[in-house]
Amino acid sequence: MKNFISKVTLRETIRFAIVFLIILAAAKFGQYLFFDWKTSPAILWPPTGIALAIIWLGGYRYAIPIFLGLLTASFTGPTAVYFPGVVTTPIGQVLGKIAGVYLLRKLKFTGNFSTLKNVLLFLFVISLSSTIAPSVTTLISAMTGRLSVSAYISWSRSWAGYAFSCLMIFPLIISWAKSDSYIGT
Repeated sequence: MKNFISKVTLRETIRFAIVFLIILAAAKFGQYLFFDWKTSPAILWPPTGIALAIIWLGGYRYAIPIFLGLLTASFTGPTAVYFPGVVTTPIGQVLGKIAGVYLLRKLKFTGNFSTLKNVLLFLFVISLSSTIAPSVTTLISAMTGRLSVSAYISWSRSWAGYAFSCLMIFPLIISWAKSDSYIGT
């Protein structure tokens, strides 16, 4: 543990803080869309695509500030009284993004969409990794009697929001990051 702490630099701490704030802001925006606009979660859950891109670009260590940002948003959101969901939803979201990046790397996704192979790999991995968080959330909601719709509707809406977020936001961030050489330095 001491060795890990000694390796954390001021620059890395600032990056972690920035990632935390970005994820928190994206989650609060997602909550605003869902609760204030009364939309379906399937419309978009911005932290998912952002988190996938951050872990892809920065590594698995960024799962920590991503989790903390999602957890903070959950604890300060409208459903904060629902403790099991507040804790398990961020865990499922982070596990889904870690699994997504792991699979993308394992299947040799290159980070661009210039070939059909890369596009199909990306679509496959996003479809698969976006099942983790809805599965955790729907299971916990069903076990605690908090489902307001059928389990299938709850799960599929969440899955669509996570997948759509990854499909829209990840390519934008990755394309932007490739155009700016200062990312990751």
